Amino acid sequence: MKTRNTTRPFPFRQHETLASEPSLAVPMSMARGLRFEIIGLHHADVGPEWSSQGRAECDALHHINLVCSGNASVTLDGKELKLRPGHAYWFPGNTPMIRQCSRRYELLYLMFRCEWHPGIDLLLDWPKRRPVCLGAWKKKWQTAWRAGKPPTANTCLRLQSQLGLWISQAVPDLDKIISRHLQIHARFKDALSHIGQHLGARLLIADVAKAHGTTLHAFSLAFTRALGLSPKAYVNRCLNEAIIRQLINTRKPLKQIASELGFSDEQYFSRFFTKANGLPPARYRKKLHGEL
Repeated sequence: MKTRNTTRPFPFRQHETLASEPSLAVPMSMARGLRFEIIGLHHADVGPEWSSQGRAECDALHHINLVCSGNASVTLDGKELKLRPGHAYWFPGNTPMIRQCSRRYELLYLMFRCEWHPGIDLLLDWPKRRPVCLGAWKKKWQTAWRAGKPPTANTCLRLQSQLGLWISQAVPDLDKIISRHLQIHARFKDALSHIGQHLGARLLIADVAKAHGTTLHAFSLAFTRALGLSPKAYVNRCLNEAIIRQLINTRKPLKQIASELGFSDEQYFSRFFTKANGLPPARYRKKLHGEL
């Protein structure tokens, strides 16, 4: 079929360019580079056991809870957020909060990471992160994602789009967050690349400092000042996330996961995971898959 240009400016009474290609270049590159890596979507029907018994607890991954029914709440810094049925709530990763549930609580929950550079979640260190209501959600999600129904490109595209919309509303200063993230990554590019390539329990911070090209002391000081946590704490967080992904997405024996990630034995592996997550890896896996 022959094509012809049918766009003519003169039929418009007023015409004003609000954004052109040059002005869109930088923010569009930021938006395109932001990736939401979905770890899993689950259905849960819980009760008082969901409560944290007055302790402030958190997860290494971001959660979005789509409340189906029941009564529950979370509290951060003395401010309580009631979780109402029919609404979606974002619980940022690395954000300790008190969970409360007095009776049955049914939900769908989405686990995800927000990345620009692979393996680095730029929202985990956002200082303003806190649980927030994302608005109402449509119950047709329960039909589209019911158990036994394989996901399709259409359902995944809708999920990605909705996730992007939610985060764009919940995080108003994404430009600043991404810019800071890119600056830090450029400054520590070789060190972060070395961590990603050699991530494991045997990784030495001295080797990371060597990859960065400075002494251990100078590197640790600069890294901690820029990211707000020490290189060791950063490596441990990345290692914990790698373990969680293995527990969620594979049925590998714990001994195999421990060996692949460089732990000398399964007991050391279990102690490391329990310290970071409050329960041993075997129990974490069973709880996540509804076996407890």
